[in-house]
Amino acid sequence: MRERYERTRDGAPLSYGIHEFEQSRDGKNIYLTISEPIQAILEEELDASYEKWQPATLYAAIADPRTGNILAIAQRPTFNPNIRSTFTAEAARTRIAEDSMEPGSIIKPFTIGKALDWGFVTPQTEIDCNHGVWIYLNKPLRDSHPYDKLTVEGVIQKSSNIGTAKVAMMLGEQRVYQALKTFRFGDKTGLPFPIEESGLVLPVKKWDGLSITRFPIGYGVRVTPLQMIRAYCALANNGKMPQLRLIDRLEDPVTGEVTRIPSPPPVQMFDRPETCATLIDMMIKVTQKGGTAVKAAIPGYEVAGKTGTSRKYIPTRRDSSGRIIERGHYASGKYFSSFVGFVPARNPALVMLVTMDEPKGSYYAATVAAPTFKATMTRVLRHLNIQPDPALLENNRTTP
Repeated sequence: MRERYERTRDGAPLSYGIHEFEQSRDGKNIYLTISEPIQAILEEELDASYEKWQPATLYAAIADPRTGNILAIAQRPTFNPNIRSTFTAEAARTRIAEDSMEPGSIIKPFTIGKALDWGFVTPQTEIDCNHGVWIYLNKPLRDSHPYDKLTVEGVIQKSSNIGTAKVAMMLGEQRVYQALKTFRFGDKTGLPFPIEESGLVLPVKKWDGLSITRFPIGYGVRVTPLQMIRAYCALANNGKMPQLRLIDRLEDPVTGEVTRIPSPPPVQMFDRPETCATLIDMMIKVTQKGGTAVKAAIPGYEVAGKTGTSRKYIPTRRDSSGRIIERGHYASGKYFSSFVGFVPARNPALVMLVTMDEPKGSYYAATVAAPTFKATMTRVLRHLNIQPDPALLENNRTTP
């Protein structure tokens, strides 16, 4: 309630002059896009992963690629708002929006996807991967395993750094930059969080000689997990990027009037409609035998996705006078481990990202992040009654 009136010097209301009275009322009810059952499943699976791998931080989100609706979002460590002792400043931060990271290999499909779209390569184009070590500008670039020649399809399936860098060299600096910016890396998603980082994709004029070989493999650029979710929604949605949504509608509790939050139409990322289907075919092989993410495979479903294991960069630290205490460097033994995928791959209902910061015991995304995706998505698919493909189940039974 608010009352406004003219008064005497001792505070008594005057019988004349301004006298306004405004009755207090409840604010509008906010309805989120969050699905309570899916949120509960994600929370439970993150608890299990957090206990097993004990990362410094663990966060994940699930989205509907057609609408851009965020269906679940969670992080560890967290806190119980009913128990003050569990509160910490770090747990209170919405890290999936506030933190940016060098994403590693989960960014590879976007440069390679645009190389396919622009006709520079086909899935069967062969790339010489130099048996695992390529020297460029007197600096080595390494793959996790020694490959000689791989097709572009194999570059995605095996997650070859060298193969991806050589595809980027075919495009040239300006086109690589265009590819990354097409998928809006370095741009905020606009979700209604108090703080959201924009990440960083440097303009070409600020690149050095190595940038063209490092940016497409997820080093030297910084993205937020939300930006990555948005980009994978575009891949899952036949190349059309939706606007991410967290608020579905507002309701006036007095009048019952409902205001729906509009969403702009999705934007097509590819010039040729068939490009996205081709890229999805390649990404399905990532979760099949011979790929880097077989632990993300779900029996009866085709899963498209990508692993990413990136060394953690520690920024330069300065004292209060601006003097450098510690120069920026890649920390020994510290990694971000991520998996992003969508399912069913050719008619996706769900996109999920999971990222672990400094997991213990193992740091390979295929080992720590992919199983979290599988466990969560298996339960969510069951909850949504999205039935497995009987033919794929039969193939699972007959495959030796």
